[in-house]
Amino acid sequence: MKLGLGVIAIGLGAWWLAAAPAGEDAVLLKTGVIVRGKIAQEDDGQGRLVIETTFGKSVIPRDRIEAISRADAPGRKEFASRRAKVRSGDAKGWFDLGQWARAQKLEIEARDAFAEALKADPNHAGARVALGQAHLDGKWLPPDEVAKKVAEGYQVVEGNLVKPSKYEKRPEGRRILSAKSLTFGERQRLQQERARRETDPEKYREQMRREYEGVPWANSHRISTDHYVVECNSTRDVAARYAAMMEAIYEALDRRFRFPRITRQKSTVFISCNQEDFMEKWRVPSGVGGFYSPMSKMVCAYHGTFGLTGTTFSVLAHEGTHQFQGLVLWDFSKSPMWLIEGIAVYFGDGCTLSREGKVETEKIPRDRLQHIQAKMRDGSYSKLRDLVKKKRGEFGGTHYADAWSLVYFLANCDDSGKRIPPNDSRTTKGRKLLSEYWKIGNERQIEYKDFEGLAKLHSGSVDELEKKWVAFTLALPMPSGGVVLDDIFLSQEFQFELTAPGAGWQFYEEDREGLVVGMEKEKTSATVEVSFRNNDGEGEEKAKPEEFIEFLTKSFLPIHHASIQTEPCEFCGIKAFKVTYEDGGSGGGSGISGGGLKAFIQDRELDGERKRKPVGPPRKYVSYVLVEGDRILRVTASAAKDEFAADQGELDKAVKGFDLILRRRW
Repeated sequence: MKLGLGVIAIGLGAWWLAAAPAGEDAVLLKTGVIVRGKIAQEDDGQGRLVIETTFGKSVIPRDRIEAISRADAPGRKEFASRRAKVRSGDAKGWFDLGQWARAQKLEIEARDAFAEALKADPNHAGARVALGQAHLDGKWLPPDEVAKKVAEGYQVVEGNLVKPSKYEKRPEGRRILSAKSLTFGERQRLQQERARRETDPEKYREQMRREYEGVPWANSHRISTDHYVVECNSTRDVAARYAAMMEAIYEALDRRFRFPRITRQKSTVFISCNQEDFMEKWRVPSGVGGFYSPMSKMVCAYHGTFGLTGTTFSVLAHEGTHQFQGLVLWDFSKSPMWLIEGIAVYFGDGCTLSREGKVETEKIPRDRLQHIQAKMRDGSYSKLRDLVKKKRGEFGGTHYADAWSLVYFLANCDDSGKRIPPNDSRTTKGRKLLSEYWKIGNERQIEYKDFEGLAKLHSGSVDELEKKWVAFTLALPMPSGGVVLDDIFLSQEFQFELTAPGAGWQFYEEDREGLVVGMEKEKTSATVEVSFRNNDGEGEEKAKPEEFIEFLTKSFLPIHHASIQTEPCEFCGIKAFKVTYEDGGSGGGSGISGGGLKAFIQDRELDGERKRKPVGPPRKYVSYVLVEGDRILRVTASAAKDEFAADQGELDKAVKGFDLILRRRW
């Protein structure tokens, strides 16, 4: 590289800017040297800038350039005018000028002004920080030495180099959640709600007793709406509430899919007053929360709560979608499973009910998104050609997330690959494909070639469509599992509260499958994490608590953990298991199969765990495991093995801050 009199060091002052010809550009190198002249090429094709100086051309690799100032840059003339007005000894004036120049994106001019500020006042901390310097052990280090310290693990905090403790560097992808400060009135209301939950007032108990006691079916309440006849042997208020829910769900389905084959005949919905009545009336086992009968085209469910998070509302949203499909499709029982279950999860799991009774649909179900994103990252998701061909006997619990994500992609992706809101009425290629595919299902039995033809028409090919589907799904933001209110994490969706045990604890999220929220103690290794996952089995068959614990302790944990011990316990008033273990597994696992558990526990979970590399010092864990209905919950406290004993008291207190919100949710 040629360097002649067109080169000057920035530390010599800024006379060159005032004296430079009007058409002169400047290039600041990372060494602090400035090259002046006329830029001939920004890039010569080999990643280099070419500048013509007084004594010829200089060729500068782009990775050596810190900043560029063009002669015609907006603000350059004004900078020269402002600069001429600042006195040589006015440190504040020079610093203010530097801040103005940086705001105008005139980096070279800004650095020149900051250098002048230091000439006027060598102790001007603001100017030193602005020039990339940092303070350590009583002296200011230049930018290159600051970079070396940062590489050693130091952090720059307000101009000072600080050596963090070994636990201040968080795992990659961990995000600390900001808290909303509660007013005095809001905190009072929250405490009152907790008190009501704990004391279980007589009025509420009596109301629920009447609802669950119900009346004989001969005296059941029959509510007729525009599209449904809802028959319920609970109270009339309960029957009317469910009838309103069904109409809201219908409206959402009809808004997305307008089906010409729907008849004027109203659909029938039966809701029993309790689970025992439901099992006796329909002769179904205890694991069934509700069902849709394609033969009679009726939905049957019961009034109540299922496990940790399930409600009659969620059953009606899912099964009601099947009922809607049964009215329209040429042959519901032979329709593609990805479409049948994908839309049912799209409107079922993606349906929420506010405390005011407002139904909101087409939300992103967090657990389904976590599941499919994890599978897409490790390549174990169902390839598109296989997914759309799957029949009833081949469609297992793991495929619900794949099918949901495909429906969500087609319904909510614009032609450029970006996400659009469900209420956006624009026509997209994905919506055309879904609509035309569904129209075929209205007229005749759908075949694989129908999907292949539409994929080719609207996206070039099935393979091209798959690439767009995967990219879109991986880019979807993970919905938060709740909100932080002062020292409380409140999750309405997963129905729990987690209260910080004292000062120094903060809540976090990570993009790990199943994790809803974590809580860490500053400058220690102590954490508490709450995880959920779907208890998916073949059809309605779910993994039983003992089955899951066997899988957890015999197959899953031994891959990376040892010293595994299990004992029954009670957690939040519910029968649970306490599992203790440490890092340091054999990498193996005995493997379990049989019954619904075979479909529930997928090989990809074990394979994904084997590929995972443990991070940080060895840890010890205490996990409380609840398995009920459709969900599995784990509350896990952990810390570094050599610090666990010291942290155990506070970890126990933190775990006691977890509380299930077992109240009316429907």
